[in-house]
Amino acid sequence: MKKNNIRTITALTALLALAACGDRLQTSEPVELRFTSGLQMQTRAAYVSTQNTQIVSGEKVYAWVDEAVPSPGTPVEYVHAWELTADGSGALNGTRQNYPNSGYPVNAYALHGDFGSAITAGTTTFPTAALTHSVGTNQGTQAALAKSDLLWASGTGLVRQTAAHPLTFSHLLAKIEVYLVAGTGTTDTELESATVTIQNTIPTATVTLSKSAAPTVAVTTDPVSDITCFAQTETDQTVTIGGVPQPAHRFAEAVIVPQAVNNDFIKVSLGATAYYTAKVNTTFAAGNRYSYYVVVNKAGISLSTTITAWGDGGTQVVNAK
Repeated sequence: MKKNNIRTITALTALLALAACGDRLQTSEPVELRFTSGLQMQTRAAYVSTQNTQIVSGEKVYAWVDEAVPSPGTPVEYVHAWELTADGSGALNGTRQNYPNSGYPVNAYALHGDFGSAITAGTTTFPTAALTHSVGTNQGTQAALAKSDLLWASGTGLVRQTAAHPLTFSHLLAKIEVYLVAGTGTTDTELESATVTIQNTIPTATVTLSKSAAPTVAVTTDPVSDITCFAQTETDQTVTIGGVPQPAHRFAEAVIVPQAVNNDFIKVSLGATAYYTAKVNTTFAAGNRYSYYVVVNKAGISLSTTITAWGDGGTQVVNAK
């Protein structure tokens, strides 16, 4: 009889959980609130590019959690600027937080970026004024590149459960990926130690958040800067340029603030003195990844571009000299 009672209670609890969407659950035990993270699916390169599908280990995320009181009630901010740390495999770890005692669902809003002292862990309420975020001018390491990324996620009506709620983050900046291919008079060995710089972009943006709409990002009027890319030596990737497959021997990446650029943009340096630049005339859009296939010739470089939204996209071709 005792065993049957336990089964009946367990089944009843499961049914209540399934029916809980907006209903109040009665419980005497605190239930831990947990999140996991992932990034919006994107077409993957042969190399694993930074924060391609997961937030890099050690990166900080701030989350705000509301108690979703049913209508005509108003959601109440329950957790302020909860500091969570990514483990690189999808988990977000931080000080334990529980669901509200009321048993109502919660709404969650999460942000990753570099905001200086504008956000204080545990105390800052959901920011309605614009925040300032700057990408690093030296993104020469994976950690520096990841810190420059600006990410946002939200989830509403999250019911009390023992499993973690997944949060899918979206990219609010633009991503530049550069593949170097050896051309006339240039060797693969030279490319494997080449440095890549993104030139003439404004590194600072403002982001305005809302609990009911997508964030808005605007470039500032600050002076332009150059950005050192995070580069890897790679020899297993083949890119197609002008219908001809060619092996790439260097892969570089950086994130930039969405903006219009009509100037020298990509600089490829071979050694201390030899360098080549490519000019582009493009408006870089938030959430898009721009892959540049660069053929490096002793007389200059040629350039083609694939634009891929971190979902869908199109293609364009750019000539450089």
